Amino acid sequence: MKKILYTLLAVLGVALIPACGGSGDDSPAPAGPIVGEWRLASWNADAEAPATEFEVYVSFKADATFDLYQKIETVRFQHLAGSYRLFGSTLTGQYADGQEFGGAPYEVSFDETGNTMTFISTSSVGEVQVYVRESIPASVIGTKAEATEEPVSDIRVL
Repeated sequence: MKKILYTLLAVLGVALIPACGGSGDDSPAPAGPIVGEWRLASWNADAEAPATEFEVYVSFKADATFDLYQKIETVRFQHLAGSYRLFGSTLTGQYADGQEFGGAPYEVSFDETGNTMTFISTSSVGEVQVYVRESIPASVIGTKAEATEEPVSDIRVL
């Protein structure tokens, strides 16, 4: 009887070992203040383009995806989506078409209230983006440019 009980416990122990492992994905789970909707308040990547020549909103989601709505050199908003990774204060990401963030990695910081977020590019000298927490207007989401409507900008904020 003891032999059967020991054998049963050994089989049960071996069966439970795989359940103790991780998911196999070492990606950090995004959390904290980056999750939410943001409006780009200032961007110094192009010294010749004053702040009135662009309008950008981005939504960072808890599932490590983002939706970017930008109006740069276009009449309507262009929608871009993809995924991002936040390791401590370092942000990287990739658009759905496979293109990496242009200025990435970015060093991300927040003000004490968590309502202002600053990206400093570590690969593009002097590029700084400042975002303020703000809901994306429904009119922005509903008027994005489609490929058949008009040319889209080659410029990508991130």
